[in-house]
Amino acid sequence: MNRSLIVSMWAVAALTTGCGGGGGDSGAAPSPSPAGSPSPAAYNLRAAWQNFLTSTGTHSWSVSGTASDHKAYTLTLSTAPGLSQVFPVNGNTYATSDATVGFGLSGLALTSTVTRNFYDATTFAVAGTRTTINAQTPTCSAAAAAATALPTAAHIGDSGTLESFNDLNGCVQSSTTTGSSSVTAWSLQNAANPAPTAGALSLFCQLTTVRNTSGTQIERDSICIEVSPDGTLGSRAWVDIEQSGFSFIGTTTPY
Repeated sequence: MNRSLIVSMWAVAALTTGCGGGGGDSGAAPSPSPAGSPSPAAYNLRAAWQNFLTSTGTHSWSVSGTASDHKAYTLTLSTAPGLSQVFPVNGNTYATSDATVGFGLSGLALTSTVTRNFYDATTFAVAGTRTTINAQTPTCSAAAAAATALPTAAHIGDSGTLESFNDLNGCVQSSTTTGSSSVTAWSLQNAANPAPTAGALSLFCQLTTVRNTSGTQIERDSICIEVSPDGTLGSRAWVDIEQSGFSFIGTTTPY
C-alpha cells in the first residue's frame, strides 16, 4: 500500500527541489512490561490489514505537519474497495482496493495519487499495484516474493515483513523490471496519546524502504494507523516520509 505514499511524495520532492534536512525516525519498540503487570493485549493485525483493503465504505485520514522546508503541508489518505479486475501484468483476476493520497501546501493541491492494489481475496496478499499520479500514464509494480501473512495475535513491539515489489517499465504482460524495488515491513507500536484521552495509542505501522538499481536506499516512508485489538482501524494516524532531501512528519488532529 505504501507505494501510494511513495509516488505522491516523489512528485512533491521534485516540486520542492532544494529543500534540506532529513526527517525523524519512526520510533523504537517500547520496553517490555515490568514483571507482575497484566498480560499485554494481543492484536489481530491480519484483520487490520483485511479491514484496510476491504472494509465497506471509505477509510480516510488527514495528517498535517511542517516539512524540512519549514512549510506546513497536509497529506490525506483514503482507501476504498473496488470490483474484481484483471491485473494487466499477469492476466490474472484479483480483488481490488484503491488508495488515494493527496498532498497539499496551504490549501493548494500539489499531487493526487491513486494506487490500485490487486490482491488475493482469500489471503489478502497483494500481487501488484497500478499507480496514477495527476492523471499521468499509470505505472505498475509486481510482487517480488510471496507476501507474509500478518499475525492474528501480535503484541506491542512485534514486527515483520509484509510485502516486496519490483517496479516495472509498463503495465502490460511484456513489461520488465526497471531495477528499482521496495520492501514494506509491519510493526505494532505504542505512541504517546495526550489528547483527547491520556494513555498509550496502539498503532499498526507500515514502513516502506525503496532502493534504486544499485541497491542504494532512496526513500523511507512510514504510516501508522490507530488499531484496536480486534483489528478495527481508528481515526488517528501518523506519517513520516524521507525522500530526496525532503522530509515530512504529520499527524491527525487530535492525535
